[in-house]
Amino acid sequence: MPMNVQQLLARPPKLHGPENALFDHYRLEDELFHFLDHNIREGMKTLEIGAGSSTIIFALKKAKHVCIVPDQQQIERIKHYCSDTNISLDDVEFIADTSQSALPTIEAKDFDCILIDGNHGFPSVFVDWYYSAGITKVGGIIIIDDLHIWTCSTLVDILRSEPEWQLVKETSRAAIFKKIAHGSEQKEWVYQQYVTSRSRRRALLPKFYYMLQLIRRGDFKLLFHNVLLRVRRS
Repeated sequence: MPMNVQQLLARPPKLHGPENALFDHYRLEDELFHFLDHNIREGMKTLEIGAGSSTIIFALKKAKHVCIVPDQQQIERIKHYCSDTNISLDDVEFIADTSQSALPTIEAKDFDCILIDGNHGFPSVFVDWYYSAGITKVGGIIIIDDLHIWTCSTLVDILRSEPEWQLVKETSRAAIFKKIAHGSEQKEWVYQQYVTSRSRRRALLPKFYYMLQLIRRGDFKLLFHNVLLRVRRS
């Protein structure tokens, strides 16, 4: 019989790192594994940006899963592990590419769950969310992992203020949002509370911080220009 989630967590496979020094600590926290175990059901349409033990969870739950990861060696490690442990990958599609290249080509819609856990640099996390938001069904969820990284935590802060998304659960490292309505990723900035509250055009505090930055940088010419511009507008 194939293993269960508890057995996987007890002995997680080493899927990350160089071949001569593989490790298992680049994986979702246990709390998020249990969330997937309790909420992913057979036949659900799921997509994952990144790969690892999480991929095996989706396979164990028999989801119709798409895994996007540019590391072909990592894909082969997952395949070998699943073969050795009698875990079927019949419903798992691997796409060996970057998410920025692969996501725009995804034709399927109405995904039940999308896990964003790939490249955490700027702007990758935001690009991943932009494309993921459009193909997640209303009522579906998006999971953003690694909140200890600025790009991920900033994306979560933005979604907290968007009425189209509802925070379902937050752990020390991840946030899970339910999609309430379409269109969040298509808005202009004036309709996004997080953006307007941090923009000099709409809020006083960002203006103050901007002027302070100019002073610290010694850019008094630009400082004078901004002050003069405000005087003319008043």
